[in-house]
Amino acid sequence: MLEISRYIKDLLFIHDCVILPGLGGFVANYCPAQENPLTNEMLPPSKAVSFNRNLKQNDGLLINCLAEEERLTYSEAKRSIELYIEDVSVRLRRNERVIFSELGELFYNKRHKLQFEPAKDINFLADLFGMESFELPDQVIQENPQVRSLIIKENFWGRVSLKRKVYAAVTIPFFLGLALIPVNLNNNQHQASASFSVMESRPDVQKTKLLSQNDRISPANELVSFEPRIIYAKPKAAIKNKSIKGKYYLIAGSFSNIENAKILKTVIEANSYPAKIIKNKNLYAVALNKFNSKKEADRFRKKVLQRNPNASCWVLQK
Repeated sequence: MLEISRYIKDLLFIHDCVILPGLGGFVANYCPAQENPLTNEMLPPSKAVSFNRNLKQNDGLLINCLAEEERLTYSEAKRSIELYIEDVSVRLRRNERVIFSELGELFYNKRHKLQFEPAKDINFLADLFGMESFELPDQVIQENPQVRSLIIKENFWGRVSLKRKVYAAVTIPFFLGLALIPVNLNNNQHQASASFSVMESRPDVQKTKLLSQNDRISPANELVSFEPRIIYAKPKAAIKNKSIKGKYYLIAGSFSNIENAKILKTVIEANSYPAKIIKNKNLYAVALNKFNSKKEADRFRKKVLQRNPNASCWVLQK
């Protein structure tokens, strides 16, 4: 009896339904990954087992499996399963709870309806490779130093004169515009250089003297004209930006089916955590983060395991 129960369990890892002819069928239903808000844990995808008493038609799956494993003929295997089902039916009519090893319990409730209670902590999704639930790291909200500096300046405006406010309103956007202009290190054309100081060009309010009617304005031919000094710069070799790419990834799950990887990635991103799907041989791995060194990756993984010792995550070098 226990052997047939074991064969049913093994078949559910491969198939979605295993039928006991005349009694019912065990059905494995896919459940996507989800977050437990009470424990702040990420539950991996799974296949939960239920029992459907309307599936009674013999599909030959269990009989063929028993015949192959026990080296029986089809008739002998069929007869063994019929005796097994007859024994289960008798025990159910006696109001006994029939235990299927590592599957669950089958019994009649008070209204004489067949009920199935699945076993806990059993996941029939073979693509997970033993992945367990893990605790999500706490979200740390960091203050933006620019925001704080703007607040300080805003409070400072109350003590500044109107003329200084106008001056700052003109110069600050100007420097911001300069900061947004990309520098082209590969320019082979002539470059004009000029130096200037904004603070020196700013007029001193106290020393400014207004022109009176007796003051003479120089005619146009007396005005000093100047031309910008042009320096012909030699072309410089292009400087290649060395981008630092992480070579080590902290993997939260690995799947043979990309759809399962997309589901886990979507759930992680829905909780404001970065996630990325990377190809690792024939598997699709969902990475939580990437690091420049294995030491950094191991240190972060150690923090995760300290919070949740049962978490299944590992470092992948790519």
